[in-house]
Amino acid sequence: MRYLTRQRKKLLETLEKHRDETLSADGIMALTGDEAMSRSALYRNLSALEARGLR
Repeated sequence: MRYLTRQRKKLLETLEKHRDETLSADGIMALTGDEAMSRSALYRNLSALEARGLR
């Protein structure tokens, strides 16, 4: 991860807040409340986080 974008920060905050839950992509998008985040951006950010060892 090169830098912390607004979308990535919002995603990390959401995942931290719901760390004990199993979430779908739709669920994550609904919880972030970020209507500007596209599904492709969500998957790109999730892949980047997984590559960094965050699961």
